[in-house]
Amino acid sequence: MTTLPVHHADHFAEAQQYVAPTPALARELHERMARSFPSRQCTEIPTPARVLAMLRELARGRFLLASAGGASVYLESFPDVVMYAQLFFSCGWLEPVKVHVSGNGASWWGLSERGRRKLEEGLEWWRSLSRRERLWRALADGSLLT
Repeated sequence: MTTLPVHHADHFAEAQQYVAPTPALARELHERMARSFPSRQCTEIPTPARVLAMLRELARGRFLLASAGGASVYLESFPDVVMYAQLFFSCGWLEPVKVHVSGNGASWWGLSERGRRKLEEGLEWWRSLSRRERLWRALADGSLLT
């Protein structure tokens, strides 16, 4: 049997405190986030390369961790995700994957079908750019995509 290092064991124990939400709870979480993050235009993305990098990470299986009502959000390797939370939630790019068993409102969010479509659109856009445009966009957006 493999023993996890202490910090990995802590994360594993914490992960065990989350369960898949029921459909009713998923709707409630969506409604709560809709109240916390007013709707906005989903066609104008402020820093598309940065948003695309976050969508790619979510598609790779990472989750966005949100506190009750979205007061605090976290996505590993993206400390600025809090600035994009309104865009992600109001555009419907995320769906609840797991919720904390204590009912404290903490939840893990993954890409929704709409988020996957936006990712595909973003990847098409990225492939349409020249190398020079990609470099400029990555530097301007503060994101390095390959």
